[in-house]
Amino acid sequence: MSRLQVPLANVRFVAVSATIPNINDIALWLAVPPTGLKTFGEEVRPVRLHTVVRSYPPAKNDFLFERRLCDHVSSV
Repeated sequence: MSRLQVPLANVRFVAVSATIPNINDIALWLAVPPTGLKTFGEEVRPVRLHTVVRSYPPAKNDFLFERRLCDHVSSV
């Protein structure tokens, strides 16, 4: 990833997600000072998250595999 090197003294970012496993990487990319990063565990969530992992069989080549994924994702 690249970062635009411009003074951002008057810009404030708010990044919110329920499922960011690499929050520290994103905070580093956004140049968040250590005191500006707030994380919360699952114990404060009002609704429990459920993880679903789907897999699809391989195709003959990467193009066909990507096309198959696009066909499946469009219906989600």
